[in-house]
Amino acid sequence: MRALVFVGAVLCFGWHLDLANSHRDWCAIPYCANHSLRHIACLNSGDFSEVYCHRRRLLTNMTNFRAYILKMFNKMRNEVAGGWCVHLEPAVHMPELVWNTELELMAEYRVKYCREPPKDSCYAVCGANEPQPLIAEVNLSPAISNIYKGDQIIRFVQRWISSLWELRRNDIRKYDAQDEPHRFIRPMAIGINEKNDQVGCSSAIDNDERVFRFQMICLFKMGPKHGDTIYKQGRFNHSRCKLGRSSQWLDLCRTEEKDHLQGIINIEGKPHRKPIEIEK
Repeated sequence: MRALVFVGAVLCFGWHLDLANSHRDWCAIPYCANHSLRHIACLNSGDFSEVYCHRRRLLTNMTNFRAYILKMFNKMRNEVAGGWCVHLEPAVHMPELVWNTELELMAEYRVKYCREPPKDSCYAVCGANEPQPLIAEVNLSPAISNIYKGDQIIRFVQRWISSLWELRRNDIRKYDAQDEPHRFIRPMAIGINEKNDQVGCSSAIDNDERVFRFQMICLFKMGPKHGDTIYKQGRFNHSRCKLGRSSQWLDLCRTEEKDHLQGIINIEGKPHRKPIEIEK
């Protein structure tokens, strides 16, 4: 087993997925306090809810699925930005999505509620005051609960991405949040929002003798508000990208990767970021 070294971090990045060892005071996040909201991680033990969750609980290790989730959303963003989706205009400067482990942590607390958290919950993280969630849940009979969890994650992501075909050009110019109850447009309105460049997801299983529940939540850095433009329409121009063109997605701008659990390196001193493929 390779030795790992934890390197000191600054400001927003001095914590990991164990709240007990967190170096941030989640109860003193200014944005939450200024809006009379309670941060979801404030005084949160990080355990599953004893009130709302079924007796048996299991959190998914999302490192197995990060590469897949990013690939699927970035593939769709690249196709939209490059003009390959005939029902939508291309995008001038849409960034690629990268994984944000702080958003992943907030998503983890959310799935561990096993129900909708209190209305005054706040999810603010470094650089994102109002992360926007995509939520999926399925309840199965224990008799058919042997479904591979990776298959269910794939179904959730593909269903979110399918909402792209519900979007219209007028939605891109001016997002109408009041349409959401009538049309399945929110997932990709968030997914192709040009202001979005970070995402973090979590999923969990809880079950008893009667029901087997699988839930998944992805938190995006932000989402369009009512009346916002989802992205600036026009031919992609890499000169408008702050960091240049993405090395992997030729019609997207590059996004700087900041590991919010910063500093995990291997003994050779190289970033420990080897992608993990989904195992069948």
